[in-house]
Amino acid sequence: MSQARLKGCPEWRVMLHGFVDGEFDPAHASQFKDHLATCPGCRTAMEQVRVERTVMNQDNVKWRPPQVLRAQVLSMHVFEQRQQSQKPGWRRALGLK
Repeated sequence: MSQARLKGCPEWRVMLHGFVDGEFDPAHASQFKDHLATCPGCRTAMEQVRVERTVMNQDNVKWRPPQVLRAQVLSMHVFEQRQQSQKPGWRRALGLK
């Protein structure tokens, strides 16, 4: 989908995943369906999301997270461990922050 087409529907684009996931109440789902009837860009985007979700939900599909994500998670773990070790002993023993 072209970037120009996406810029025309920012308020709908943020709602796309909620619609595909079935998270809308009937009134909002109806509004979104009405928009889809008039917007080929959003229809294309919706179909793309559905195809991607179908692929991701298949059995035996494994996704490797990016290395940067692993580094961020490990960094936060180290940070939390340091924070825990800096608590006074009585607070750690009681599980208090």
